[in-house]
Amino acid sequence: MESSGEGLKVAYQGFPGAYSEAAAKKAYPNCQTVPCEHFDTAFQKMGHSNEVKCLLMKYVDGLEFFEILYFIKTVSARSPATRTLTSTSTDSTQIQQAVQNWIVDRAVLPLENTLGGSIHRNYDLLLRHELHIVGEVRLAVRHCLLANRGVKIGNLRNVISHPQALAQCEHTLTELGIEHRQAVDDTAGAAKLVAEQMLQDTGAVASSLAAELYGLDILAENIQDEKVNVTRFMMLAREPIIPRVDKPFKTSIVFSLEEGPGQLFKALAVFALREINLTKYVDVKIESRPHKKRPFRVADDAFSTRVKYFDYLFYVDLEASMADPKTQNALRNLEEFATFLRVLGSYPTDVSEA
Repeated sequence: MESSGEGLKVAYQGFPGAYSEAAAKKAYPNCQTVPCEHFDTAFQKMGHSNEVKCLLMKYVDGLEFFEILYFIKTVSARSPATRTLTSTSTDSTQIQQAVQNWIVDRAVLPLENTLGGSIHRNYDLLLRHELHIVGEVRLAVRHCLLANRGVKIGNLRNVISHPQALAQCEHTLTELGIEHRQAVDDTAGAAKLVAEQMLQDTGAVASSLAAELYGLDILAENIQDEKVNVTRFMMLAREPIIPRVDKPFKTSIVFSLEEGPGQLFKALAVFALREINLTKYVDVKIESRPHKKRPFRVADDAFSTRVKYFDYLFYVDLEASMADPKTQNALRNLEEFATFLRVLGSYPTDVSEA
């Protein structure tokens, strides 16, 4: 049964004890979680092509089909940044490729946090891979300061963790007198690194579960700067789910517009006129992700393409299901003047407590 995750393999970035693993377990309690440690851990055969690919997405609404054709050019993943402290490289790119290559059934991707804001690079990754959002999870993130047995807060000169975690605990860490921070790829990976290297002057920001798994002491709990610290994770799959109208759904889209006055207003008006609420809208400047020398190819139809160097991509979440005719009509309207449009997924809204 998919709702419980029985029989599902779900990939997440990081080591056991990562918050992404907790999100996977919240979405699919009985799933088998698959940590991705290296670029080649979760997938043996990349199967990537540099050819322009055409994808046809169909959403069922009774006897109607809403079809969106789009062409994109695969963008190669960049090499991970060099770390001062040696850590195992992890990246969200590999978990998506693991799903594409049938090694796992689902992938977990964090997209935004109430303190740290949007994770723009992960939004970009949604465009690089042929995956669909099939669910969302809101997870309350409670950070802890971890260190090896016997180490006190006063002994710490450095703290390591994921950049988002460090940003979420910035003021608290300063108040604790820890001035030096170093970003690594994963919160649980930071805890693992501190434990394995028996570091005495370095702590990690991670979960209480990570402390238990790697034998570390918890020096301080709930060290995030704000009490409410919720991360939104997306569940990704190879195929979209069939949307419904009998329960709350969201639909996530991304589009680009020609430059000109009032273009964004015109785009958002197609939803306002149909009383479709927007839960989020993020604009991302696409000057480095993807690089201008690797442009997307946008197709007006299945037989012709034209190149467009995007200035901006707009990511929008709609409080609406693709099974609703007014959502379909709104996107048909938007498609008339958008230079690029893609439905990232239509999926049930997470209404549970974070």
